Amino acid sequence: DLGLESTRQQISTFNGDALRLGVFTKASLGLDLGNHLVQTDIDIDESWLALSSRYGRGLPLQKLSDELRLGLLYTYQLGGIIGPYVRVSGRTALFDTMYFPDTDVTLITTDTSGQDDTTIASAGDEVRLLGGFNPLVLQGGGGVGITALDNKYVSLRFRGGVAAWRAAYDNGRLITAQNGSTVRLSRLSDKLEWGPEAVATLNLSFGETFGYSTTFDAFLPSGQLGDDDFSPVFRWNHTVTLSLGRFAALVYDATLHRDDPQLDKNQLRHNLSVRLQHTLF
Repeated sequence: DLGLESTRQQISTFNGDALRLGVFTKASLGLDLGNHLVQTDIDIDESWLALSSRYGRGLPLQKLSDELRLGLLYTYQLGGIIGPYVRVSGRTALFDTMYFPDTDVTLITTDTSGQDDTTIASAGDEVRLLGGFNPLVLQGGGGVGITALDNKYVSLRFRGGVAAWRAAYDNGRLITAQNGSTVRLSRLSDKLEWGPEAVATLNLSFGETFGYSTTFDAFLPSGQLGDDDFSPVFRWNHTVTLSLGRFAALVYDATLHRDDPQLDKNQLRHNLSVRLQHTLF
């Protein structure tokens, strides 16, 4: 696909505005045996061209998006309506995440104990923020699923239960602010949590011309239960598709998310693109 993209507060990808050329795979394979449903999902999103960077010099050869997501779901639903489910999922970035300063900068990294570590980087340096295959996020859970609607025009599904959630960063860092020649970073700590999870999915289809899908997937660490101010891990995805013919479509994707409870702000990513595509079957 080819499109315009704007990203803010991403942990393992580019932050800024860009003209994006990307390669992606969205594959979903299911086995439906009446009451039994097994489904696996494989999503790959890679793109490598930048124009204007929010942090650092523009036009370095760097990744704009870098994510591999895998998921496996089993559910047993009586009459195809309600029943138990179990699922496991994982998400990671395949390549190093780099920062390219456009001038000499002072890097101030705050670790998990609140202590600051100061280093200097020169213009043209490559500063590694996270290594390849970081972050590595794993989640496994189970509960009850409900299919409220399911026809060729509308599908509406809910799942709720309890899950374990694990995030590893291998001492990776996130840029949080830049003021002149001072760049502030936060050290990301590994987490292992358990707590409630919830998923809601809505798909709308109007023939072969227009489609809309949204998924809200949330996990709340058990330590935040009962708190007035809580910060769940969540992803709220939206995709709007307008067909331009048999082999092309205009696609708008938007994701509001928080990938870790230690982040102060929600993350945002959205893009508008013309996508070349063909349905095999």
